[in-house]
Amino acid sequence: MRPPAPWGFRFAVLWIGGTLLSCGLRSAAESAPAPEGVTAEAIVRQLLERAGTATNAAGGPAVGFRRITVIEELDSRGRLRDRKTKEHAVVLRGTDQVATLVRMNGETPSESDRRREIRREKGHREKFSPQREDPSEPAHHIGRDLLERFEYRLLGCEAVCGRPTYLLSFEPGTPPQGGKIADRILGGLRGRLWVDAGEFEPVRIEARLDTPVSIGGFLAVLDEFRMDVERQRLPSGVWVDQRVDTHVGGRKLVQRFHGHFEVTQDQFALIPEETAAGGGTAALAGP
Repeated sequence: MRPPAPWGFRFAVLWIGGTLLSCGLRSAAESAPAPEGVTAEAIVRQLLERAGTATNAAGGPAVGFRRITVIEELDSRGRLRDRKTKEHAVVLRGTDQVATLVRMNGETPSESDRRREIRREKGHREKFSPQREDPSEPAHHIGRDLLERFEYRLLGCEAVCGRPTYLLSFEPGTPPQGGKIADRILGGLRGRLWVDAGEFEPVRIEARLDTPVSIGGFLAVLDEFRMDVERQRLPSGVWVDQRVDTHVGGRKLVQRFHGHFEVTQDQFALIPEETAAGGGTAALAGP
């Protein structure tokens, strides 16, 4: 089984599809043995039980924050060809969020730019988001078909930002034969996962693509994918993505491509109930 992917993980997969058609992630420190009787299966089961409940449930406090997205296109030698930046003001309530575009490449976007961005992201979600078992489920739901794709091994225990965590390795189980692009990418990942020992939330993820993914038949192949995710616990008890750093590479027709995608989220603050009910982004948008 695999734990539910945090927001940044899913967002990075959406970005990959679109481009084709404070604790820092470092090498793991020496880990201590896990307590006797603790198993990978039990930890993952706790992750699943935690998903969508507790402080991240719909009844929890609304949180506002700033999201900075940087997208870089690189040439075959890794040199920068193009760079785009976006800044969103975001309000998160449970697993639902409202994001308002407030800057594009350092400038205030026009209303038409905002509408165009909404349409573009909606199109990416519809085309590349993982398939759901039940169409009536919310878009953020990760079905059990995805949860059962990975196999886990408990490596030990580590402290991350002062909190004890369990360190797990994961690798693909049965590779997906069909589905959307996101299904095939998510189903081909291997790496390491740090799980908070007290609240069973993902704290860090290091993921690498295990098998190349074909996109559009022979038109494009994704054969490089590296993603590092950092998450943090806010004083209110809500867990959020703090940083997602992704590198991709592959072939489109006969030409190689490389890209770098980074999302950072900061300036977290609780939003008053009356502000959150009205969308809540105006106070975060700035001048």
